[in-house]
Amino acid sequence: MTIIGPAGQRHKILLVIVKKHADFTINATYESGDLLVPQGTTIVNWTSYFEGPFGEDPGFVDIGAGNRYIELVELRGIGLGSFFMGLIANWANSLPELPAAPIYLSMDDAKTS
Repeated sequence: MTIIGPAGQRHKILLVIVKKHADFTINATYESGDLLVPQGTTIVNWTSYFEGPFGEDPGFVDIGAGNRYIELVELRGIGLGSFFMGLIANWANSLPELPAAPIYLSMDDAKTS
């Protein structure tokens, strides 16, 4: 996939998505473009998990698994993380309905309060 930054920088990334019933993995690596980084440099390697209801346990979807961020600082702030999170949200929406839990976002990367 090719992405274009706000100043017209072009970047080719290799995006591999593995979707299973119980987990969803996004792996993106830098292939070529305007950044001076080696081919294959990790951009994201995120895995989300699903555990269905069992007995009294209502089940859960873990879309965060800790911090989620773009590894290459130069690619932050251009919507790439939102794009990847959208893929995870689509997967989570395809699962059986589960109770919702809060998601906390970092203000460090926010453009607005």
